[in-house]
Amino acid sequence: EMVDLAVSSTASAGVSGDFHDVVRHEGRLAVLVADVCGHGIAAALQGAFLQGVLSADRDRAPAARLARLNASLFSRGSRETDPLLVSVSAAVLDPVALSLTHCEAGHPAPLIARAGRAFEASPRSSGLLLGVAPGWRGRATTTRLRPGDLIVFYTDGVIEASAPDGQRFGKLRLQALCERLSGATAAEALAGIEAALADFTSGAPAADDRTVVAICLA
Repeated sequence: EMVDLAVSSTASAGVSGDFHDVVRHEGRLAVLVADVCGHGIAAALQGAFLQGVLSADRDRAPAARLARLNASLFSRGSRETDPLLVSVSAAVLDPVALSLTHCEAGHPAPLIARAGRAFEASPRSSGLLLGVAPGWRGRATTTRLRPGDLIVFYTDGVIEASAPDGQRFGKLRLQALCERLSGATAAEALAGIEAALADFTSGAPAADDRTVVAICLA
């Protein structure tokens, strides 16, 4: 296996409005991580609708996949009375070409940890959430990878996790953590992130849904 994968999803209210989709297709890995605005059953039901749409779009390029999803949000009959807003990161990882092509809509870009250093795959703005305006258009970014790279996709429930004093975990703390986890397997990286969050929050229940997808290149 050229790709090592581990996933964790924690719901804040019994059911989660986060969802992820990771599928191997023609030697590549199609990855999608999304966060429906809201919590609980309503967000989970909306997430189920999105998963149904996305299951037919796994072979599309990331930007086209998000544009198609946005169009589906505006074609819903209940759009006016029940608007659905969602942040998404979609990507295609090619372990042979060693490339990660990704596109975000109101969502943090994945972090890449390499040789004791971690950086955001794309530091530029991630643009609008899906569901805000029709005709959404995004631009994909391709990042070159190296063997041993650790790629971490996550939802904002990770960086917005709070300590008892109200301080947030934050993107810089997650980035520093990924630097220390550089060279770990996907399962080790995931366990390290979960342990750090549990320690930071003093084991308090998650206040927001949290999803992490960790991928390590062999």
